Amino acid sequence: MAGNDDVVKKQRRRKVCQAVIVVTVLLVVGAVGVTLWYFLRDTEVELRLGGARLLQNARQITIVNQTNNNITLEGKLGLNISDSLTPTDCRQLGDDDKLCLRWEGIAELEILRDNLLEPTTGTSSEITTQCYELTWTPLSDEFTPKDCYSTSAANWFGGSETFSQRWPVSNGSSLMQPYVTWDHTWDTGRYDYEFYPDHWRYGSLQERYWFSSRGVAIKADDLIPLHVGLNDKGDEQLCLMANFSHPYNNPASEYPVLKYTVCHGGHLRDIHDFMADRYFRKPRGIPDDRTEVMYRAPIYSTAGRYGQWINQSTVVSFAEEIRAWEQELDFPAADVRSTLELDDMWAEDYGSIEFDTARFPDASGMVGALHTLGFRITVWAVPHLNVWTDAFQEAMRKGYLVLDSTGGLPGLFGWRRGTAG
Repeated sequence: MAGNDDVVKKQRRRKVCQAVIVVTVLLVVGAVGVTLWYFLRDTEVELRLGGARLLQNARQITIVNQTNNNITLEGKLGLNISDSLTPTDCRQLGDDDKLCLRWEGIAELEILRDNLLEPTTGTSSEITTQCYELTWTPLSDEFTPKDCYSTSAANWFGGSETFSQRWPVSNGSSLMQPYVTWDHTWDTGRYDYEFYPDHWRYGSLQERYWFSSRGVAIKADDLIPLHVGLNDKGDEQLCLMANFSHPYNNPASEYPVLKYTVCHGGHLRDIHDFMADRYFRKPRGIPDDRTEVMYRAPIYSTAGRYGQWINQSTVVSFAEEIRAWEQELDFPAADVRSTLELDDMWAEDYGSIEFDTARFPDASGMVGALHTLGFRITVWAVPHLNVWTDAFQEAMRKGYLVLDSTGGLPGLFGWRRGTAG
């Protein structure tokens, strides 16, 4: 019995020793972890430039409203750079309005503050808008600049028309893809679909511009090979990337520069008015001397009923039917003319500005009859010329066409009605 007791005691002592060793190891690991955490925390450098805060190694940027200290934008810069790499400061003496970080052999980041000395007048109060121009310059062909900003804390607007339109646009999503116009009514078997089978989501109406309900706006440079992803994989982020992949040409084999401007100040309307004044041209006139006439009366289009299948008889009949209804409804007023648009296939072909005489044997007489009925007349025209038209041949002879990257041939593209330039 005594021998058994000794064995039991030894086993207990062994288990106690093992437990002590395990606890000691865990304490040592924990102490090392805490020490490393404090060390890394202390070595992370926060750079400040006006309302911009940038953690140097993590490359996390925060834009703060300096009036109320509210965060207006948060993001992550240079997603293709490891957080373990520490950049060097590349500012020159006297660069008080600039941050410059250089990852040797990888890339250089420059953030330039635009000092707007005069306050801008907002819709509700006098505000001062602050802008920052961010530029990534790759130093290696292995680096592709990409920045992402959170969309989770605000409603976002702007960007592109899409096939499944969402408003605000932050409620929608699109994979990272070239930010180029695209006829998204095409099917999957046509023109370039094989390059991006899950992409081509951006339509024909677009700006390189987004703004949010927190009073912040992003405007990408017009000349960079821009790619954009919105809520890609449900990540609630707006991501900008520069990359010379299809369909962007890069004849000089340059590295892709990512350049854009972030502005913030005031509310949504304040920042949008500011950006519109700064970056976008406004109409300088009205369609005619009857102010707002095109907006006070209906605009009718032949496309809704007839599609491509219009001729002189159908157009006149359509106009007479519309006019009878307007007289019965007593709208619009007698001194205001509605507009009738001749849509698809009034011309001989796409790019021609001559009526198809087979469909419209007396176009001049038809237009006169429509004017007598009280209509203003417009026609739908495309901004390009199909290659088999006389108009294309004339434009090519006279040097009117945009040339391709070789500089010697017309730049051609496919669309739903053929090939054009």
